[in-house]
Amino acid sequence: MTIRTKITISKVYNYTHNTSLYKNFFFAVFLILIVSTITALSKLRISIIGDESSTFKKITLINIRNLPEYKLTGSSAALPRNPECTHWDCFNIYRCGRTGHDRIAVYVYPLKKYVDEKGFAATELMSREYLALLQAVVNSKYYTANPHEACIFIPSIDTLNQERLRPNLTSRALHSLPFWNNGENHLIFNMISGTAPDFSPVIELDIGKALVAGADFSRYSFRTNFDVSIPLFSPIARLGMKGRNLHRKRSWLVTSSQLNIDNYYMKELQKLSFRYSESLLIVDTCRNHNYTKRCHENSRFDYPEILEDSSFCLIFRGERMGQLALVEAMAADCIPVLVMDGAVLPFSNVIDWKRAAVFIMENYLHTLMDVLGKISPKRIRQMRETVRFLYDSYFSSVDKIAVTTLDVIQDRVYPHWSRIYDDWNLRPEEKNTNPLFLPLTAPKSHGFTAVILTYDRVESLFTLIDRLSRVPSLMKVLVVWNNQKKNPPP
Repeated sequence: MTIRTKITISKVYNYTHNTSLYKNFFFAVFLILIVSTITALSKLRISIIGDESSTFKKITLINIRNLPEYKLTGSSAALPRNPECTHWDCFNIYRCGRTGHDRIAVYVYPLKKYVDEKGFAATELMSREYLALLQAVVNSKYYTANPHEACIFIPSIDTLNQERLRPNLTSRALHSLPFWNNGENHLIFNMISGTAPDFSPVIELDIGKALVAGADFSRYSFRTNFDVSIPLFSPIARLGMKGRNLHRKRSWLVTSSQLNIDNYYMKELQKLSFRYSESLLIVDTCRNHNYTKRCHENSRFDYPEILEDSSFCLIFRGERMGQLALVEAMAADCIPVLVMDGAVLPFSNVIDWKRAAVFIMENYLHTLMDVLGKISPKRIRQMRETVRFLYDSYFSSVDKIAVTTLDVIQDRVYPHWSRIYDDWNLRPEEKNTNPLFLPLTAPKSHGFTAVILTYDRVESLFTLIDRLSRVPSLMKVLVVWNNQKKNPPP
């Protein structure tokens, strides 16, 4: 019995062992087939992606005088601009992030000349400024040639100056764009909006849900956290940079050089000039109406060079909110004195203008000299340095205006990677790089700061820091070392 039992058990064992060998063999073959199939599919996918990406080529912005024509037919079905748009209901965030990294992808439409049935063009020949703007976008880190992975779309239709386009036909041209979709995630650049006599503070086009990067916004037309307020670009501003010197002594405390200012402002300034003739300079247009010349009584000055000889420069609200005088003053290191109730300043959602400008309400213009007289020389020097930093960083060229606009949208789409207040507003020498330094006030930034109280468990500390660093919304980690007998790890 025992022997039979052993033999039986042995046979059963041998049979089971052989069966396991067969199972292992077939499993190995099956595994090899799966790996081979996955490898083949991966190579095929890479090949397809390579072929697809090769069909999207970087746009070339040349030969703008001989563009292919696109004939617009039928009436426009475009919806008017939605004044109630916000980032949460008009912007499709799900179009972003398709490139596999936390950066917006911006697509620029191919250049075309849009004409109606009779051959009339929607806009005049593309301006040098808009061409430079598109080139800056194409050369930026945000550009993509593939519209299917784009987060932002920029039309190649020059909309910088409303006076150079036909609004109805331009609206039809925008509506004809293949990815228009009622303007969703489209960005319209505009520096001069409206026409006489109304001078609308926003471009008068049927743009639906499109974002507007505009220079004429008022508090009532600006859609907070959706639109972007940009500066006007002045091609002559660089003339005021010839004798750039932050520490030079300036002859005038404040200068008014803006043309066509309201009679109310002029009367108030003339009253002040009787009392402060040695500190306040008022210059106006000369008889030949040359923009680069200004006159005061019998004296003639070069403009904007005259601004280099003044500590402060007056900027008034005119027919339009956007004023060339602001950029021209900043180029000359002249501190702007803003008398512009209701204006939305350029990049005001990221720039702290109180560091670089003086604000006076229109009804309190008579207090101008009293307000400026209370500003210390040290404060004037600091403000002048900030003015230069802001101009050089964000205002000095169309390229910088374009890229800064995209930076603002980038921070809005990816707030956990956004730049903090210091990055936008402080000069490099103002930033404190000491890792033990803590600001007295909380920074204006998204995300949270993790505070870790530890005594001696170094290994657990580094494990926790490693895990926290993977949280997208983490901004800073503050470690409080509570062991007085042992130094913290380096």
